[in-house]
Amino acid sequence: MSDAPADKGLSPAQIARQIDASLPRLRTDYVDLYQAHRFDLRTDRGHHRGLCSANGISQIVWSPLAQGILTGKYKPGQPVPEGSRFASEEMSVSKDLLYSDAALEAVQRLVPIAEEAG
Repeated sequence: MSDAPADKGLSPAQIARQIDASLPRLRTDYVDLYQAHRFDLRTDRGHHRGLCSANGISQIVWSPLAQGILTGKYKPGQPVPEGSRFASEEMSVSKDLLYSDAALEAVQRLVPIAEEAG
């Protein structure tokens, strides 16, 4: 991979490019598992032209704090804090899955319980 914009992310084209580049180095015609380090909503769930038997994500515990939502730092009706994960375009890929006023309001109801528990 490189710093070129086309060499980033887990788009189907990018994954196919990287598998194609890896096959000669691995001296094989296919890989059993294409393992990515992080989850990417753009990842193709298919099997990449038959070059890969399965896809995987290497992070076993993907986000125990729901990408920071469970910390209470995100408040309903307020903009995301500067410097937070959801303020970053690159790190906020799961925002649409997790971030909602209903979720933020539920977390705010839990804040006093968490504070009491220490």
